[in-house]
Amino acid sequence: MLWNEVIRDIDKAGRFYKMASKGDFAMVKNMGSADRIIRVLLAVVIAFLFFTKQITGTLGIILAILAVVFLLTSLAGFCPLYVPFKISTKKKVS
Repeated sequence: MLWNEVIRDIDKAGRFYKMASKGDFAMVKNMGSADRIIRVLLAVVIAFLFFTKQITGTLGIILAILAVVFLLTSLAGFCPLYVPFKISTKKKVS
């Protein structure tokens, strides 16, 4: 399969990746500023509740993991769950 065919197939799948220099692939950011800020704030609140033992047990662990995912996706500016639904909260550049 040629690289042009790979790129065309990826574009049909919702522009999950774009070609970077030297043939490498890079993730396309799909999160806007408001989305990223909300995720960071939720992660901070969850972390506070977890470390002050307001949420404990299995629910606490699940929410703590979710908080880490929120932080990582906010830092990257990319949410993999948005890709299959072709969602982007990033503002369109005119």
